[in-house]
Parts: sequence; C-alpha cells; structure tokens
Amino acid sequence: MATFALSRLPGLYRTTAFRRRTGRVLPQYQMPEYHPLWPIVSISLFLLGVILAMYTGLFVAIGGTAALKFVGFPIGIFIVLVMWLLPDVNRPERPPFYKLLAAYLVLMLWPNYVAVVLPGLPWLTPPRVMLAIMLLVMMVHFPQNGDTRRQLLDLLTWDRIAFRMYCTYLCIGLLLVPFSREPTTSLTFFLLQEVLAIAPMLLAACVFAVRPDMIGRVFQIIVLTAIATMLIAVLENRMQMPPWANYIPGFMRIDPALLERVLSPQARFTDGRYRIRSIFMVVLYYTQYLSLVMPLVVYAIWRAKGRLKPLAWLLIPLILHTVWFANARTAVIGLLGALFGIMGLVTIRNMFFRKRGDPFKANILVVALMFVIILLGGAIASSHRLQMITFGSQAHTASNESRDRQWANTFEHLKTNPVGVGPGNSLWYVGVPNFKSPIPVIDSLWINFLTDYGIIGFICYFGCFVRVGWIGIRTFLRAETEEEERAGIMGISLLNYVVVDYVISQTDSGYIALVYVVGILALARQQQERLAGGRALPAPAVVPAAGTALAVR
Repeated sequence: MATFALSRLPGLYRTTAFRRRTGRVLPQYQMPEYHPLWPIVSISLFLLGVILAMYTGLFVAIGGTAALKFVGFPIGIFIVLVMWLLPDVNRPERPPFYKLLAAYLVLMLWPNYVAVVLPGLPWLTPPRVMLAIMLLVMMVHFPQNGDTRRQLLDLLTWDRIAFRMYCTYLCIGLLLVPFSREPTTSLTFFLLQEVLAIAPMLLAACVFAVRPDMIGRVFQIIVLTAIATMLIAVLENRMQMPPWANYIPGFMRIDPALLERVLSPQARFTDGRYRIRSIFMVVLYYTQYLSLVMPLVVYAIWRAKGRLKPLAWLLIPLILHTVWFANARTAVIGLLGALFGIMGLVTIRNMFFRKRGDPFKANILVVALMFVIILLGGAIASSHRLQMITFGSQAHTASNESRDRQWANTFEHLKTNPVGVGPGNSLWYVGVPNFKSPIPVIDSLWINFLTDYGIIGFICYFGCFVRVGWIGIRTFLRAETEEEERAGIMGISLLNYVVVDYVISQTDSGYIALVYVVGILALARQQQERLAGGRALPAPAVVPAAGTALAVR
C-alpha cells in the first residue's frame, strides 16, 4: 500500500503544479486561440471554407439556385460551427429579443402565398425575412453569452419529461432521414419545418426566462393579431375573395394553378357557400390557427375592464361570424373548447382549490355551467343545422370516407413499419387520390406523424403538448394572479391544437404552440417559487470582458 501511495506522488505533484500555474494565468490568456493546437484548427477551417466555396460555385454554376439545396447543408454546418467558436464575452447588454418576437408575430398577418418565388429556395415573405434576422441575432448572441444559454436551458428543461419528449421526436426525425424515400428532400422539409417552429420559441424563451411578466404583452399581441384576421375575414366574406386577390404584384405570384385554388371559393359541393380563410391558403389552416388563439380571445373578453369592456363584448358577433362563415367543424371545436375549457377551469378552481371562498358563488358557477351544457345539448339535439355544424352532414361524407381510407392505410402500414418512413414521406405511403390534384392527400396530422416518425415519434410530439397543457391547467387551478391564469388559457390552446390536428394536416401554426409551451413553463416555474416561499432565481453572474478582467481581479 505504501509503495502504491509513493508511486502516485509524482502525478499529484504535477497536478498541483498545473493548478497553481493556471491560477496565475490571466483569464484573457485562457482563450481557445492560445491553445497549442489552435493554429492547426484555424488553418483547417480556412481550407474547409475554400473547399466549400469551390464546391458551391461549381454546383450553382451548373444548376443555378436549384442546386442550393445540395450545397446548403454543408455550408449551414460550417456557418454554425464558425458562429459557435466565437469567444464567450458575456456582455451585460441584451439584444432586442422582445421587439424581434413582436415584429415576427405581427408580420405573420402577411398571407404566405404572396411571396417572391426563386427556384430552389423557400418562398420569400416579410415574416421569413424577419425570421432570418432573428436567426442571425441568435446565432451571434448565444455563442458569446453563457448566461443566456444557461437561462434558456434552465427554462426548457424545467419539465424534463416534456423536454425529453420533444428532443426524442427531433432525434427520430433526423435518424430516419437517410432511410427516407428522397433523403435530400426529406431533410430540407424537416429542417425548414423545425426552424419555422423552434426559432420563435427560442426567442420567446430568452424573453420569458428573464421577464415572465412579458408573457402578458405577447398574449396581447396574439389576441390583437387574431382580431385582425377576423376583421380581414369580414371584408373577405363581403367581397367573396381575399381583399388583395386582384392586387398581387406579378413578381410575387406563385404557381398560377396553385394560386387559382387558393383564391377559389373552396366551397362544398352541397351548399356552394364561400368559406373564409383570411390570411391562410386553406380554410382548415385558418381553423387550426383559430383553435390556438380562440381561448386567448375569449379570456380577453372575460377579463376586460373599464372602457375596454363594451369593446370586448363587440368581439362576440365577430367571433360568431368567423366560425359560421368558415363553415368547418374545426372552427366550432376551437370555440367550444375555449368556452367550456375556461368555464370548467374556473368552476373546478372555485370548488376544490379555493375552499375559503364564497360557497354560494361556487355553486352558482356549477349550476351555470351545467345549464349552458344542457342548453347547448338541447339546441344541438333539436336543430338539424347545429347537428350538421357540430358533427357533420352529407357535405362531410366525402371527407370522412377519405379520412377513413387514410386511417385504414395507416394501420396496415404500421404493421410492417412502426418506426417511420422519414419526414414528409407519408403522402406516398398512406395518402389517397384527390379529385382536385394528382398528388395524394392526407387529412390528419396524426396520420402524418404516425407514418413519418412512427409510433414513438407520434407519442413524443403530441405527448409534449399534452404534458405542458396539463402543467398550464394545474398552474391555473393554483393561480392567485391574472398573470398565472394565462398559463391555463395557453394550456387549453395546446389541447385544442392536439384535438383539431386529428382532421387537419398542417404545421404552419406550430410556432404558436411552442411559444405557448415556453410561456407555460415560465409561469409554472414562477408559481412554484411563490408556493415554495417566494425564493427567487439566483441572479446570473456578470462576467467581465477580457480587457477589464485584470482590473476586477
């Protein structure tokens, strides 16, 4: 034993000497550029950049902008690597994350089919230009600010179950790309879909992690933009076409056949009614958006005070107009989910979580809720028109039969391949022919995800939203302020999103759902700290810049 201890002494001496030496080295000389291998790394990166430039020039010269999807992936990796190697300076100032997020949410009022179309590139619209600015700001800020990265990670991992679910879904998507029908197309589809959804979420998380009170402002922006889409729908219904249909510049017109279908009445064969879709390409895409924002609008009407109260009540006919002339069951589901969700949460909270409150008031709420349910049930039972709106009619028969065939194809496919066929490939495996287009169609996002990402990917994606939605509802039930109540309202929106995705195959509004996710997590964490005794989060350490480190020491 003594011999073994003596044999370890030289190593211990070397370790102690190294620690003492590093303690005397100034912080600015511990940067990566002072590492002995840094010249080799820098030269290798420079040569890699030259090779990528030659590779890009050759392919673009041969194939034009259509070749960018072949060269974009390695260039993207190279840019991310270079950005991530920026020195960590931890400057105390913060970029305007909230202003960028607010601008992006407002610009989403731009109809996405009015765009500059270049071969090989995604459609260029003002929201996507703002998205590019957001990505650039985050790519420069995150690598250089360790405190921001820690705050972001702390918020995203506050509920580890939801975080692991979404990360598992992302990993499954990437792992399935090489085995997909067209790997390049599948990868492009997956990256574009996730960037559009995750980038606003990361920006919102940076804001909410430090300032949970900013959730109220984002809440208001979403409500105002939702009201704006409803007002556009009123004008659209009067004109029987989108208001800008005759004013789209030639350089912003997409494929003529697709544009014709977008601007068509999109009416059902049985009634011929024009179906409003506001800023969206398809009416069902609009109803998916409504399912996400309707709880917030209803809550804003309920909570309106003072002079805003009369204006808030005027929104009721606007909402009814939107739901009626959308002529879709999903619009009704979104509205009923908002109404009964909020009423149910308030009733349950007053009955079980506020036992010291007025029992008479709680009983009145229970009776009122039951009365509304009975009244609505009786109206639906006695009205053929309401039955058609709620459950469907002969006008929905073709849609239901098509969806039934898609589900039958999905179950048969899952028997042979339960792990998924890769992002964006479900159309070619379980889709059914459409009389309007030679391309197969799918009418359910559930089917898309079951086929593309397999059973596990499907459970992880939708399970993340269900899990966070439950956290929001739990936060509402224990809320003592209007700020904490917003978590429950966003939770209802997430559950609405999961439900309507059963009959809608689209993820364009997924970014709103992910913004709700980080908002709920921020409010739930704040409430947990309040219930634990008001302990605040530790203030992030302000690390001085390299030039002032010596003075601080």
